[in-house]
Amino acid sequence: MGDIETANKTKDKTIILSASLFGGCATLTIAFFVMGNAFGAENLSFSVMTPPFSVGFLSGLVISYLFIRNRNTLLSKVLQEREASSILMKEIEERHKAEKANLTKSQFLANMSHELRTPLNAIIGFGEMLKYLPDDKNRSKHKEYTDHIIESGKHLLDLVSDILDLAKIESGSLKLEYVDFDILDCAKDCASFIDSMAAKNNINIDVMCCCRDKSLVHADPLRVRQVLLNILSNAVKYSRENGYIGISCETHDGFGRITVEDDGVGISEEFKPFVFQPLTRDSATSKDIEGTGIGLSIAHELMIMMGGNIGFDSDPDKGSKFWVDIPLSPPGKKIDSSTQ
Repeated sequence: MGDIETANKTKDKTIILSASLFGGCATLTIAFFVMGNAFGAENLSFSVMTPPFSVGFLSGLVISYLFIRNRNTLLSKVLQEREASSILMKEIEERHKAEKANLTKSQFLANMSHELRTPLNAIIGFGEMLKYLPDDKNRSKHKEYTDHIIESGKHLLDLVSDILDLAKIESGSLKLEYVDFDILDCAKDCASFIDSMAAKNNINIDVMCCCRDKSLVHADPLRVRQVLLNILSNAVKYSRENGYIGISCETHDGFGRITVEDDGVGISEEFKPFVFQPLTRDSATSKDIEGTGIGLSIAHELMIMMGGNIGFDSDPDKGSKFWVDIPLSPPGKKIDSSTQ
């Protein structure tokens, strides 16, 4: 598109320069004959209507008229070509967007096909093994295979839920239900929900609050929990064994902030600009960790929809800190009992 613009600008300049030169010549012609008539009438006793001078004067008028008409034609042609060029550039831009969207969809299908097959194969495989195990033996194996089936089923359900949420957000059909609730209670609920997952790797979770009183926020509590659970599950997945995850709450500038900090592997510098883009994962740190790259993209969109924000800071090999800002409730608001 840049080459097209440069060529058009060069062409426009050439046409305008030609018109200017032509106009200059016409102007000089008129001036010459007018001065000639004046000189002739004064010094040579020639009349303005003397044939040579009158013909010259009329010729200058004709040339001027032709110049004006030609200039308008040239300018009209320039505008038409510029408009055609603008339409062409828009078509090229739309084509690039379509190609990018198709590439994104292809990547999505490739990632989803792998992520969906993995838990489905596990469910089918362990189900068949249970089918052929004797009823009176290998009770421990029964429990082990059942646990695998349940875990795979939950993972599959999470994947489907993420896909549906992403589709609703993109189509604008996701509905939010705003209520007033305490951010500390929300943080504690999410910490207790993720605690069993963290205990498997001996990861300690600590919840702190820097607020003097209860800090009520106004948002959809279900979606805020979804955002926090995604951040917390990532913190557990990317933390080292015997690691630490800290959750803190505070208020600032009309927002209630919940911060999740871990001492895990962190995020590479190359991947930081793409953290909240859908279907992207950090190849340097997530090679052997399950996931689709949808969760943080959904979290970002949800926080923007609720009038809040989400951000992060991370050092490779040292850990990450993610925070979410949720709009505070107006003064005097009370906690909605339905959220407790």
